[in-house]
Amino acid sequence: MTQLKSSFKVDTKLQAFYTEGKIQIDKNGDFMFCGCGQKVQMIDIKSSNLVASFSKEEEIVTNFILSPDNEYLIVASQNLLLRQWHWRERKLVRSWRTSHRTPIVSMAMDKTSTLLATGSTDLTIKVWDIVQEHCTHDLTGHKGVICAMEFNPDKSRLQLVSASDDNLIRIWDLMTSTCVSEISAHYSTVTSLIFTPDGNTMYSTGRDSVVITWNMVELKVSKTLPVFERLESIIPVNPDILDYDIFKLQDHSTYYITAGNKGNLSIYQHDNGKCVYSKKLVTVDGGKSEDEQVITQALYHPILKQFIVVTYDHNIILADTQDFTIQKQFAGYMDEVLDLQFIGKDDSHIIVITNSEKIKVYERSSWKCQILTGHTDIVLNISVHKQSALFASSAKDSTIRVWKFDEDIGNITCVAIASGHIQAVGAVCLAKTKADFVISGSEDNTLKKWELPALDESRKDVVTLKAVATDIAHEKDINFIDISPNDKFIATCSLDKTAKIWRESDLSLLGVMRGHRRGVWCIQFSPVDQCVLTGSADSTIKIWSLQDFSCVKTFEGHSASVLRTMFISNGMQILSCGADGVLKLWTIKTNECIKSYDDHNGKIWALTTNTAENTVVTGAADSTVIFWKDVTEEEREETLKIQEDLILKEQQLSNLIQKKKYLKALSLAITLEQPYKVLSIIKAILKENEGIRELEITLSKLQMYQVDAILRFAVTWNTNSKHCQEAQFIIGVIFNSFSPNQLIEFPNIQSTLEGLLSYTDRHFKRMNRLLQQSMFVDYTWTCMGRIDDNPSQSIEAMEEGESDFVISRKGSHIEANHNNSDSESDGSDSENELDDMSRVKKDTVKTPHKPDSDSDSSSEESDMEVTDLNKKSKFQKEVKNTVKENSPIVHVTRNMLKKQW
Repeated sequence: MTQLKSSFKVDTKLQAFYTEGKIQIDKNGDFMFCGCGQKVQMIDIKSSNLVASFSKEEEIVTNFILSPDNEYLIVASQNLLLRQWHWRERKLVRSWRTSHRTPIVSMAMDKTSTLLATGSTDLTIKVWDIVQEHCTHDLTGHKGVICAMEFNPDKSRLQLVSASDDNLIRIWDLMTSTCVSEISAHYSTVTSLIFTPDGNTMYSTGRDSVVITWNMVELKVSKTLPVFERLESIIPVNPDILDYDIFKLQDHSTYYITAGNKGNLSIYQHDNGKCVYSKKLVTVDGGKSEDEQVITQALYHPILKQFIVVTYDHNIILADTQDFTIQKQFAGYMDEVLDLQFIGKDDSHIIVITNSEKIKVYERSSWKCQILTGHTDIVLNISVHKQSALFASSAKDSTIRVWKFDEDIGNITCVAIASGHIQAVGAVCLAKTKADFVISGSEDNTLKKWELPALDESRKDVVTLKAVATDIAHEKDINFIDISPNDKFIATCSLDKTAKIWRESDLSLLGVMRGHRRGVWCIQFSPVDQCVLTGSADSTIKIWSLQDFSCVKTFEGHSASVLRTMFISNGMQILSCGADGVLKLWTIKTNECIKSYDDHNGKIWALTTNTAENTVVTGAADSTVIFWKDVTEEEREETLKIQEDLILKEQQLSNLIQKKKYLKALSLAITLEQPYKVLSIIKAILKENEGIRELEITLSKLQMYQVDAILRFAVTWNTNSKHCQEAQFIIGVIFNSFSPNQLIEFPNIQSTLEGLLSYTDRHFKRMNRLLQQSMFVDYTWTCMGRIDDNPSQSIEAMEEGESDFVISRKGSHIEANHNNSDSESDGSDSENELDDMSRVKKDTVKTPHKPDSDSDSSSEESDMEVTDLNKKSKFQKEVKNTVKENSPIVHVTRNMLKKQW
């Protein structure tokens, strides 16, 4: 039986780690540092994992540099601060504000890792001693933004070379803080300055398509070589690291490698300026201008023994030194993720398409990335046939391509191309059983079926597919296509608000499903039932019957367009995602949304699962791919474990109560967060001999957080008149046991007091009313007892009774005036008041005197009066006992609350 899923959690994230600027690689070749918005990201080169981020404030990073001694990372931000990090320990050593007026865009360090040069858009250069922590030089003279700087590696010559947008190169003598040479050799922006190890020769490149060699002894240009390519980087190389046979190198010659807007790595011989070898590493898409740089940075790392090439679309390539073969690729920035699918044995790889003409394929074990080129415009959709390791892609270039994945070596090659649509192809789907045909849908409103022949592994040429059927399927763009599990039916959906079912053999229309109020973004056949699932821009999900094409269920919950839906759990559940950035899990039987996840910060365009359905992957407009792990079973086991533990603790609690070990029982009940168990324990303590004293002792042994918890519980008990007595006992004991300063330290004291005040005041008023009623009975009975035959004495008795008992008009307390005392009693002396009143009652209440004329009648009346007196006395005792028990607590609580709170 299929187990329904109830929960997912984020397992892995693929997100942007490089968006701008130059990259840096540490001396040992273990880590790569990349600028990404407000952070500098550190990437493990072997595992491709993000291991650290360096950021301190919400400020954009404008530049950074790694010290040559491999100890420090210095980061410049837009707020003109420099921060020095000990990057191995992830520790900020110090930060200081520069005297630049605008952001730093160029940085360089000398070989001793002592001097740091910063170049700004304010046209100045400043040199800092990071050991002595002060500015040593302020160099001015450039008339353009500083674009490149480099220290001479020869320590005996304190030289700094700088270049700016005014196309001038200046050489500074730091001993005298003067510019010793200013040469205009380039006619466009200078992009790189590189010294040879001895410091006697320097190479400069620019976007004027020349390489200039400088004699740093005589401080003049020694050679200019045109390369007919706008260059971004130059790498002087030792010929020994290159393959002499492949590159046809000569002994005793000097070589350097250039990289620029053509996407090539080219080897030039310095002596004669001849290009001895060139290889294209980066393919330019159709919309890329030749004036734009394809390769933005290139460098060589001696430990890795690889060339590192950075491309315009934020990809980083590691190429070997033998023939520039690509060894590894990193996708630094994916932009919007439009679709993704698993492929390979055990779903070992995942295909990701973004708003780019290139397809990225990641190996899940190492996150090694393979970038596929072929389409000339943005790829929009992919479809995978896992059994044959084929997948199809459709793009805005109006073509469909079929790719073959070699599971043994991990390479992917294009094996077939289909052309025939006249507009962008937004939907494609491979057959589910044999992968012998492909269905495509386009913005030209047509649906096409392409026959896919058997593709032999030995076949090297790319097959051109032919359309065997075409139909005008919709009135607007076709958004999505799905094929039934038996390959007999085709489902399409469109922006025309409809979904349609077609017969596969001849593309004949079988039925139209109408009901969505806006365009339909996605459609899928159920794996087990005769129904289809659709998601629409009207924020709803619908299930349609294939018998009569009617809507049988509607799911509402998204706040924006539903962009992708799919069946899981053998068709019993649904996953959906939309433009609201939310992933939702639904149960079909109950029409209930079980969980919602909002970890994305943009539209979720892509959704898929692996074969086992224990991993869900989403891709969104926030340039993030999230892998979600099914944790249903783990949560069930954890819940069962918690329940078992709870049962054991509850049994332990019952045993402690039975054994009258109240302190341990109270601590355990507080730990379990069971307020009414705590209440029952307190009631049990109060029933003991000297219960109040026992309660005080028990509370004094509790920890501070436990006392705070009991106070929180007392707020709840205090809302119910059945439990208010125990609550007031607790409040009185705690307030008398702890000083106000101690009470302030309780984390929840403010909310506790707010909850106590209103109900405590209500209980206090109720006690006052009971007390007033009791006094009124005493007053009435006293007046009646003083009536005798003398009318004048009766009136005097009435007046005397009135003077003895005066009920306050304010209703806050009862004032009793006695002949033997002029003092006014307060609420804390209520028990004494009651005793005084009882004595007055006993002294004044007598059996009224009656005439002797009718002795029988008098006897009967006397008996009735005695009976009434007994009833009245019993009632008075009950009222007085209640007041006596509660009044002190109320007064204590009131007085405590009247203090600083």
